[in-house]
Amino acid sequence: MSLQLHEERVIANSRAQIFPASPLGITSPLNKYLNHLYVLGDPHLGRRFTAGVPLARRGEREAEIRELFHSEVVCVKPGREFHVCMGDLFDGWTVDNETVEFAYRTYKEASWRNPAVTYIVLGGNHDKSKDKTKVSSFQIFAELCRDLPNVHVLTDTIMQRSFDGLNFLFVPWVPWHSSNQQLFIEQPKFLTKGEDFKFIALGHWDIEDYGKGDEEVPGLIPWQHLKAPQCEGIITGHFHKRQRTIMNGIDVFVSGSMAPYAHGEDDADAEDPQYLTLPRAEVLERLEADPEAFAQKCLRVLLADDEEPLADINCLQLTMKRGAVGKSADAVLDVKVDDFSLKVLFDQVMSEKGVSEALTRELWEKL
Repeated sequence: MSLQLHEERVIANSRAQIFPASPLGITSPLNKYLNHLYVLGDPHLGRRFTAGVPLARRGEREAEIRELFHSEVVCVKPGREFHVCMGDLFDGWTVDNETVEFAYRTYKEASWRNPAVTYIVLGGNHDKSKDKTKVSSFQIFAELCRDLPNVHVLTDTIMQRSFDGLNFLFVPWVPWHSSNQQLFIEQPKFLTKGEDFKFIALGHWDIEDYGKGDEEVPGLIPWQHLKAPQCEGIITGHFHKRQRTIMNGIDVFVSGSMAPYAHGEDDADAEDPQYLTLPRAEVLERLEADPEAFAQKCLRVLLADDEEPLADINCLQLTMKRGAVGKSADAVLDVKVDDFSLKVLFDQVMSEKGVSEALTRELWEKL
């Protein structure tokens, strides 16, 4: 692609960002901070989509995710100061080298295309190993980005920034301490200035304690330190469905994932959801009207006990839910439909067990 054509694509795809409305309405103090932010939900680069994916369409979702990531990072409209990746840049603490290099190239391009934007990449729980002797792909990515003047990759250290009278606390996820312990140990100066000093916090935190309490859920929002009225808002990644709610008197914006990665993760108000769950009869009805109705969809078909699974549907992913019609979700049994390939099954098992690609190829050749 020529530079001119690339420039045209960047201009055509450049985007501002619209955030969900706060339950507090336009009076929410978080709103004035959002005017200075681009927020990128968990990208999970390196994730492989294999379950229920027809062999002929393997790799399409991965390519789609990369294109979306490039657009979200590079193609931003000018006018906002901070672009924040909310954690889980990668799908695991180790991913293939091509994925690391792609992420670095994307941020390198963004750095020189948008020099007025400060890019901040928070480490998430998928980005790091709990074993301190292991070097993660995220750490390698951070080293690659050291020479990019406006890109800051936060592996384990909190960053504090002020702009236009507003204060932003950026907190990466760490596997060695609870979120409350992390803030206690680092003692960011924003927390020591008293209630008259206002700020918001951005991190990669859980929003539910599941009835266990703070210390039983170490990744929970650090409520011991983030309290109203000093803390005027919280933005967190980790949870994949975007939402905005009030917790402990604070406006909390959950960024969601960059794209839906499973059923139930599409935005509630999505006009054209990528993940569809439909009864078998409706699937057949739509296919009769348009054989390509699900060509770009991840389809889950709800089957009654006496209904046969469907096959040969042109879609990105096809799964079945047996016993789902007229029954509670507890009675559902997943039935996956896929093209059969011994090699694909072998690769999938090796990947699930954490076997490297090189060793997997070696073992397959011996078989």
